[in-house]
Amino acid sequence: SPVIGMDQSDIKKLITKNTRYQVIKKRLTNEESDSVKKLLDSEVDAKIAKAFSGIYFEDDSKRYYPFNVAPHILGFTGYDNNGIQGIELTFDDALMGRNGSIETNQNANGTTLKQQQAEYINSASKGDDVVLTIDETIQHFLEKHLEEAVAEDKLKEGAAGIVMNPKTGEVLAMSTKPDFDLNLPYSVEQFQKYAVDFDYGIADETAEGEEPKPTVDPNNLSDEVIASIRNKMWRNKAVSDTYEPGSTFKIITAAAALEENVVSAESTFYCPGFKIVADRKIGCANNQGHGPQNFVEGLRNSCNPVFMELGLRLGYEKFMEYFTAFGLTEKTNIELVGEASSIYYHNQMSEVDIATSSFGQGFQITPIQLITAVSAVINGGERMKPQIVKEIRNSDGIIKTYEPEVISRVISEETSQKMREMLESVVALPDATGKNAYVKGCRIGGKTGTSETRS
Repeated sequence: SPVIGMDQSDIKKLITKNTRYQVIKKRLTNEESDSVKKLLDSEVDAKIAKAFSGIYFEDDSKRYYPFNVAPHILGFTGYDNNGIQGIELTFDDALMGRNGSIETNQNANGTTLKQQQAEYINSASKGDDVVLTIDETIQHFLEKHLEEAVAEDKLKEGAAGIVMNPKTGEVLAMSTKPDFDLNLPYSVEQFQKYAVDFDYGIADETAEGEEPKPTVDPNNLSDEVIASIRNKMWRNKAVSDTYEPGSTFKIITAAAALEENVVSAESTFYCPGFKIVADRKIGCANNQGHGPQNFVEGLRNSCNPVFMELGLRLGYEKFMEYFTAFGLTEKTNIELVGEASSIYYHNQMSEVDIATSSFGQGFQITPIQLITAVSAVINGGERMKPQIVKEIRNSDGIIKTYEPEVISRVISEETSQKMREMLESVVALPDATGKNAYVKGCRIGGKTGTSETRS
């Protein structure tokens, strides 16, 4: 019992079963294995060794991840080396391979038939290699900066990021922080500091400036708390969590409005700091107002009244037509488990609903849906299927290749070109909202989005 860290009664139940073969414990540590070997060694103690004569070892294998990157993408395997999460689960059949076996002819008593001594050998086969679209360098930097953001800004629900090639839909990097050690996927110690700091079902609400106070002993967690931590730890926010996209959604509203010719780059607007819609006064982020501006300036300023006007010009039917066309009413079917469905208006939207939706509030989508939609805006107007697997190989070569897949055309090349230029101005100009993303020598487009704190 003390040698392998199991309760005496549990061991007794196992070894007294009426069976010829019984596993007592899997995946022993080196220290546990060495200790059991001493019990079996007659030179150490012949009497104990005789008592343990029915105990023996079986060799086993365990998946080892040498680089320990992208845990939410790769996933991990269980005790039987079956995939549990991520690509390990989705492509378990390809990765698993097949054990070898020998078949012989026997009678009902299990005795080999003398007159039929033929043996049939089934050779073992290695599992296939699943090649991802992930760029290791880009993945490294994404993970590094997300981890810094979580620590510096004390993000209670963590952070997620995706880098996609908009022309192909290939995911070059995807990360959720905090994450876990691929080689110790069940260990909650690595995650406990986040569980306390970020209120993952353990910490009480504390006043500003005070240290979080755990409601339970961190060194004696209940099974329920451990399960809660693991669920948070393994959850891939990039595909499994929905959220209100806020002002980043203005990219979609702008593209739809241009495509439907309800606005042009030169169209003029006036922002007094709010807009009256039906019986509501809906404010702009700039309470003082932006005053007179054209459409491009309205995008650079991320002006809510401009986009509320665009949403109302589009109307319910056209707004939902583009919302659907950009793939925001369905899952992307990326090759990862646990993808969430979006939350949106299924019935006729009021003017207020349209106004708030035009700047990204009132509905929820996933990060993978948003980046797929934005890619369609800037890649020439085609919605691509997100892709995270490039090909499957074995020792003989490539078995299957996953080619970029166009789902549909959403906007014209002309509208896409206009949107690229407008989004570049959001970053490139020194007075624009996205100026902090500017990198000298690079052409970068973007759109800011600000979280709204709610009590």
